Amino acid sequence: MKVNEILSEVSQAEKKRLKKAQRRQQASAPAAPPTVDPDLERKQKVAAFKQEKERRMKQKTVTPPEPEEPVTGLFDRPEFAALRAQQQEQEPVQDELYGVDFMFEPVIDRRARTKKLYGYWTRHRIQLLRDVERTGSYRDLGDFKGTTEEIMPLFALFKQLGEQYRQVYVLFDRRSMAQFPGIAEVHRRLEDARRITKRNKIPFGYRVNPKTNEIEEFIAWEIVDRRSGELT
Repeated sequence: MKVNEILSEVSQAEKKRLKKAQRRQQASAPAAPPTVDPDLERKQKVAAFKQEKERRMKQKTVTPPEPEEPVTGLFDRPEFAALRAQQQEQEPVQDELYGVDFMFEPVIDRRARTKKLYGYWTRHRIQLLRDVERTGSYRDLGDFKGTTEEIMPLFALFKQLGEQYRQVYVLFDRRSMAQFPGIAEVHRRLEDARRITKRNKIPFGYRVNPKTNEIEEFIAWEIVDRRSGELT
């Protein structure tokens, strides 16, 4: 064998040996880390930061706000407080100037064949007995006959109402008078009391106003055609 051929074979054997050594080295070397997208990494960090922030916020103790006062209606709002106060101041004055009406109302139970007379007072002339029962603004006069024992407490009630509401206006309706003749006796005695007290210059049902020093009427009466609120 020639020298050149021998050297060529040695060279090829050396190349094979070097390639095998290189493959063994590559197999034993750690794998290179994968390439990371910088934009994706940034987004992942932002998401992790937000998640951590929300977790910490939930751990904090939050004081609930003071509950607002319930508003039940338009005029219950605070801005109407002055208006309500003004209205409350005016109402007693208006009521005092108006006074009350006193009316009679028979209550007849035809099945039991019984009847009772009630007297009641109201600021609304159209109201009936059933409209004021809730407030207790009435008196049970029973089977009213118009005796002195019945009339004197009624006169005292007229005076009390006149002093309380400044004036009481007694309405004698003809239908009630037809059903209870004793009511006509009340009217007759009111007229007699006024005629008698005229001699003293201050008739019955009048008084001297201590503020104005003027004579004013606090009990007045009238016969009217008013339909009774009879219950059958």
